[in-house]
Amino acid sequence: HGNAKRASVVWAHLMQPIQISHIQELMNGSSQSRARIVDYIKEQNKDADDGMQQFLASMILGDGSVYGHPEFAGESVTPFPGLAKIISTGREYAGFDSATYSQLDPYEISISSSSDYGDITTPGNEYYIIDLLQTALTESRYFAGSVDAIFCHPIMLSAIQRAQEDKKEFTILQAGDSGSAHSGISHSYFNGPNGPVEMISDRDMPTGTIFGVNSDVTNLEVLLGTDTGIGPFEETALSDAANAKMLLSAVMKCTEPRANFVINGGPADRTISG
Repeated sequence: HGNAKRASVVWAHLMQPIQISHIQELMNGSSQSRARIVDYIKEQNKDADDGMQQFLASMILGDGSVYGHPEFAGESVTPFPGLAKIISTGREYAGFDSATYSQLDPYEISISSSSDYGDITTPGNEYYIIDLLQTALTESRYFAGSVDAIFCHPIMLSAIQRAQEDKKEFTILQAGDSGSAHSGISHSYFNGPNGPVEMISDRDMPTGTIFGVNSDVTNLEVLLGTDTGIGPFEETALSDAANAKMLLSAVMKCTEPRANFVINGGPADRTISG
């Protein structure tokens, strides 16, 4: 079924415009220094690349829903189905309905809506986040390999860090660290049953959600020849501008959803009721 799903998923075709102004060339000293104009063109290319990366990052974590273009009135954007669609239950992916084909569902843990930040950070609670992660990492071993990246909403990552501190065990390992947790380091690792797993915090994640991703079966594919390549600059009639395009055609592919997991229903804030 892997090849069938690969052939049926939605691709996104992205274009980022790059514009060079001849007036700007002169203002940047093109008549005196070739190096300065090269720096100017590099800067324009970097701006386009940064814009493409931000756009792509939001799609990777999204659910593929069509939305209005933020700049061009009346135009819509059709993203590819991202992790919020692939790592969810009761949905259609690649032309298959997971209500019929259970192999399309990841391993899911749903936190009760009555639980708050204090519940998921308290050892012994039914929804203690450390126990939930250990269970999810174990139950999602549906492939040769295991989850090797955990994507968290910032509040959920904060809960994991608070929970391990309260438990006084070094569950969170920092990059280059031998076993103790230190603040101020951006990359952290959860020491699960299959070894350390990198944790990534992103505000584009759905509120109260954690995704466990096995990169052996879930990854980004790019169409050959469109990997943020830049075409030639072309002159524009009756204008001082020359335009080029940065292109990217990509898709999120998952051949074994059961090798991923989702923990959802977590708190949207750090409220502790008790």
